[in-house]
Amino acid sequence: MRRSVSTTISLFLLSILCALVSVSGTWVHLDRTEASFAISEPYTHLQVTSGGLIEKDAPEKTQKLKQFLSQHSLALIAISYAESNPSIVGFDPAHKTWFPQLSDTQALAITGTYSAQVWKTHKKNPYLPREVSIIGTFTLPPSISYRSNQVVQQLSPYALPLGNVVVSTTNSNLLGELAELLHQMHFRVRLFKPLKLTEAIIQNPTFLVTVALYVFGLIASILVWGSQLQTQAHELLIHHEYGGTPWRISLERTRIHLPTLLISCLCGTCLTALLLCTASGHALSRIENIAILIGAAVNTCILTLASLLTSYIHACVIIKTHKEGR
Repeated sequence: MRRSVSTTISLFLLSILCALVSVSGTWVHLDRTEASFAISEPYTHLQVTSGGLIEKDAPEKTQKLKQFLSQHSLALIAISYAESNPSIVGFDPAHKTWFPQLSDTQALAITGTYSAQVWKTHKKNPYLPREVSIIGTFTLPPSISYRSNQVVQQLSPYALPLGNVVVSTTNSNLLGELAELLHQMHFRVRLFKPLKLTEAIIQNPTFLVTVALYVFGLIASILVWGSQLQTQAHELLIHHEYGGTPWRISLERTRIHLPTLLISCLCGTCLTALLLCTASGHALSRIENIAILIGAAVNTCILTLASLLTSYIHACVIIKTHKEGR
């Protein structure tokens, strides 16, 4: 009875850890996607801060920047972190991204924001200059959180690329020219090359810790299962005396314990999903649910295989030791 309970508990805990590994891996992917502002092609992240154009220079310098982006078919998206400029600014001349096509004097209110409510009441938006008017609403891609941003505007003298900026290139020459153009607009620019997925995983402590706990837990469980088999050596030898091979004995033991394994994995996975929903205060996203289901399937396969191999190895050792002791 104690052996059965300890096995069930170990399977249950491993299922929780595997679900956490799946979700944390998904979070790494979502963080990278959010950092790219949903630009799927190679991109570079910039931080554009301080300064600002003198009003009389704004049209000329902004037009020069737009010409450069158009010439090289580059998309640029900036999400401001400044409270005084709650706009997502972009320019996508080659239509490579989700960013809408607008004129300099047009803007779209982000769905679910105060600006969207103001637009529905036909009032003037307090966040925009009088030259710019809202022509409708716009729903951002799921990977982008608008946070304090209210509207979407095209790059113009009224909407400059200030804040966190993503540009659709990793070409150092083009990035150097872009940085120089932004410097001419009196901005300070810092460039950050995006992390590869492997680099992002290595630098993510949550994912690494959950993987380490799962691996150590699996090793500990295998050792526990092995010690339990040693105490059942007499029963195993009886099966062997009646023609049972180590492989057939292992298959039979795995078949008997498979329902317990499946139920433990299911309960552990469901509990993890419930705890994550409770902790976050909202339902898990579609990609998180898919990741948990895939993790549960992979975990079930790993535990089944581990149980089978553990039984087989110990059966071989016990039978061999018994024969040598005769």
